[in-house]
Amino acid sequence: MPPSPKQPGRRAAFVPPRAAAYAAAGRRPATVASVTGEHNQLGFASVSLRINPLRYEGSSRTLFLVTDVTITLDCELPFIKPTIGSRRQWQEAAALTQLSVINPEAVDGPTVATAESPTPTTVDYLIITTNTLVSGFTALANHRQAHNGFTTEILTVQGIRTNYAGADTQQRIPGLHH
Repeated sequence: MPPSPKQPGRRAAFVPPRAAAYAAAGRRPATVASVTGEHNQLGFASVSLRINPLRYEGSSRTLFLVTDVTITLDCELPFIKPTIGSRRQWQEAAALTQLSVINPEAVDGPTVATAESPTPTTVDYLIITTNTLVSGFTALANHRQAHNGFTTEILTVQGIRTNYAGADTQQRIPGLHH
């Protein structure tokens, strides 16, 4: 039975340690650092890392503390022009990104089309999604660019509502006006 939160009046069942895990050769976790996710939000690419400063070697019953970790990321990200809801949203994302990096002066983001001047473009493959799903569709857009030679663009529903004129969202979608 796995550990569970305490419930009033009930004592959690004891879970014995797994003997095989504590006798295994090699350090656990196996790596000091690993990439756990790649993200693209509002035009800012980021990577999530898991850092494991404590590692255990069961066969020697030794706990290792890593006190110095140097991580080098080598990224080649194809450019995907993001369309976002407003300049304010982009500025907030830029400020958050600047707080998260050691070189905030290097933070440079997309050019944001304002409601007064949306940027008309011609693309082969247009993806329309929500702000929360942009990072999920980035891989598809990258694939279409790399393997099919398509020019791609990801537009968000929120960005379309803000940046384009029309009676409703469907009429605001660029290129679909009759």
